[in-house]
Amino acid sequence: MVAPMILFGDFTAEETQEVLAISHVNLPQKPKPFSWSNLSKPTVAAASHPSPFTPATPVGTIEAKPTMSLEVAFEQVLTELDLHESAKDLQRRGFVNQGNTCFQNVTFQALLACPPFRNLLCHLSSKVGDISSVSSHQASLVGWKHLVTLVRELDEPTLAQQRTIMRRTSAAPVILSPYFLRLFQSANGMQHDALEFLEFLLEHLHVDYEASHCTFPLTSPSPCDTVSPLDGWSEIQKHGKAAAVHHNIVDTHSPITYLFKGTLRSELLIRAGRKVGAATIEPFHCLHLTTPSTDSATLSQMIRATMEDEV
Repeated sequence: MVAPMILFGDFTAEETQEVLAISHVNLPQKPKPFSWSNLSKPTVAAASHPSPFTPATPVGTIEAKPTMSLEVAFEQVLTELDLHESAKDLQRRGFVNQGNTCFQNVTFQALLACPPFRNLLCHLSSKVGDISSVSSHQASLVGWKHLVTLVRELDEPTLAQQRTIMRRTSAAPVILSPYFLRLFQSANGMQHDALEFLEFLLEHLHVDYEASHCTFPLTSPSPCDTVSPLDGWSEIQKHGKAAAVHHNIVDTHSPITYLFKGTLRSELLIRAGRKVGAATIEPFHCLHLTTPSTDSATLSQMIRATMEDEV
């Protein structure tokens, strides 16, 4: 047997022989043949050596779902809402026509195309917990809960859902809840008009918010409290009777009035001292545009063409 050659190291011959005598190599053992009887035996616990790497978040851990109520979420979302923020991403899915419901579908599509309103619903959806009890008509904010449910159905899928969605040939359309349509038909009969439905929907959401226990966080002091009672009054005269009229902006007290409405209150003061008040709440100013019959035009071009006679 050839003696091993020491290539490096400051060892004597005796030290080298001593090290070689006690050194041994652990050869890998062959696995034992499988036996079905081993399944009934208790498994040996693994060695309790600490793992060299412990992830901060274990793989497969589900994040805690939001549990905030809709009433509490409204105040926080309205305070943080940026009216100039770009619209959140939603899936491009149509709405099923459930029998002459095109007026309802186009109304919801128009509202969801409005970035502030869409972002409001998306932020509420991310903060609110389970709202499965939306069918209870005695609960508060029922209309808003239906809208949050709709946004969650249109919400962008997570990475885990991407694989399933990519297999689809096209996105399936959404079936809208009949909640708003039933209320609209009970109040307005069977007349199907998109403009009337939009007015009804915004008014219903406004009243729904007012009837809840929510406190609108962006209410500003009334102009009447900061100015003199005679400031802003204009004297008018009709049939020889002098009077004065005053216009002031109504306080914003709901998300609908904050995003869509510019309400105006008019008070008529007769010289005899009797005050006549009148308030007209206009949900929005409807702008009727004339579309060209032949050439295509942009929205700004149609607005300019509509205002040409007055300008």
